[in-house]
Amino acid sequence: MNHYLSDIVSLQLLISLENTKSIGKTARMSGLSQPAVSMRLKNFETRMGIQLFSRDPNGTVLTEAGRTVCIWAKTVIDLIENYDYTINALKENINGQLTLGASQTIADYIMPQTIKLFKDSDQKTAVKLEVTNSMQVIKNVTIGSISLGFVESLTKPFGCHSKIVGDDELFVVVRNGHKFSKRKFIDINDLYNSHLVIREEGSGTREVFDALFGSVKFKSAPTELSSTTAIKAAITHSDEVSILSKIAIKTELQNSTLKILKLKDLKNQQNIELKRQFRAVWRSDKVLTRSQEHFISLTSAVIKTVTAGEIQVAKSNLKHLPQPTK
Repeated sequence: MNHYLSDIVSLQLLISLENTKSIGKTARMSGLSQPAVSMRLKNFETRMGIQLFSRDPNGTVLTEAGRTVCIWAKTVIDLIENYDYTINALKENINGQLTLGASQTIADYIMPQTIKLFKDSDQKTAVKLEVTNSMQVIKNVTIGSISLGFVESLTKPFGCHSKIVGDDELFVVVRNGHKFSKRKFIDINDLYNSHLVIREEGSGTREVFDALFGSVKFKSAPTELSSTTAIKAAITHSDEVSILSKIAIKTELQNSTLKILKLKDLKNQQNIELKRQFRAVWRSDKVLTRSQEHFISLTSAVIKTVTAGEIQVAKSNLKHLPQPTK
């Protein structure tokens, strides 16, 4: 291998210089001193034997040869990053851990069963789960702090590979004893005049709400809470109304403390469905490991079981759940 191909730092500096057109900015972004960056790039240029950059009134710009080298440098860096990821993934498979992220609904009501089933089939691999909202999960996947995420989404997340692992439906939710609790549906105008409690921006539940009501002016401004548990507590002890996943209130429905209502537009004689999808997401430049693929399959199986109305996955059903590929 030519010695300049192994100088990964210089390749990275050259890519940065193309974007910044400034030795000083490149130095600040890399955490190196400006003289160190300047000397390193000059030495790299000398070893290459061709002029890679020049100074003009617009700053330090790459020559045509420099731009060509930069294209290949990006390819080399991408290959190295994929190599590192693959090696780490192999370590995960052998004796490592799955670093996961999940939105609150999935983390609270799907992940406990999924993790148990995964550990039953793979006791060597540890599982680390980070719980946040869907937007943050996608961000964490993109920056690489987690290798696999699970989110609630109306559309395919930008910048990630994704796979649908299940479907979900949201309903208007009130406490048992609320003035609407005897109804099977609620008119959208009644909802406009109600005091709502909703999730924060960035959550998958809020995404559905905003898609339907984003430009609507409610009689009173909705209250925002950052957890489904807090919302359930709020509406259980008040006349406030919320919109939640049916999965998140299975226990409350069984105990008859909460009631779900379908949403209708009576004026136009339309049923309003609040549907979304659960997705597994991972970086678009990464390949799933066997453990990750197995975990995704288990998650999908658990979601199907839960949405079918079975709270627990019976031992007798384990044989029907996907097993890791040997």
